[in-house]
Amino acid sequence: GAALDGPVPIATVASVAENSPVDSVVLNTTELVELCGIPSYVPVSFVFSDPRSGDSKYFALVGHRGQQQLVTTMHAIDREENERFVISLRMVYKELNISTLYLINTTVLDENDNRPVLDKASYTAVALLHSQQAPQVILSVRATDEDIGSNGMVSYRLQQGSQNRFEIVADSGDI
Repeated sequence: GAALDGPVPIATVASVAENSPVDSVVLNTTELVELCGIPSYVPVSFVFSDPRSGDSKYFALVGHRGQQQLVTTMHAIDREENERFVISLRMVYKELNISTLYLINTTVLDENDNRPVLDKASYTAVALLHSQQAPQVILSVRATDEDIGSNGMVSYRLQQGSQNRFEIVADSGDI
């Protein structure tokens, strides 16, 4: 009883890959039932607890066999637009007229789907070439990538034909 009728919501976590196809499974509600110790034969149902939250815009509840309902994606999710969701689900146990609120902290996992973008459209440098001087930095180019972690790391290289006259530091963009 107390876990079912308590005032404190039960929090759990889930994840979904960025750009996953429609109907990708985020969570099986049997996992939620197990969190509060209800036997698998007890009939319960689930509903989105706050229709204004956007849960029903991105996610759907499908399947109605006993406790097995799935939270699935309704369309591909772009992590750069929404990297986290808190899905609010209410489990209803009609026979005892009690319910439990679940807050599912859902992370959208990054996919390497963005190209690096240079900070400027073009760069200009003036180089004074002295045969006796050590190499000098004549220009620094910078680019950013909206992806995160290793997917957002930028590496620089020169196009074919430029390597004999210039060098670029791959991780800094210094030429």
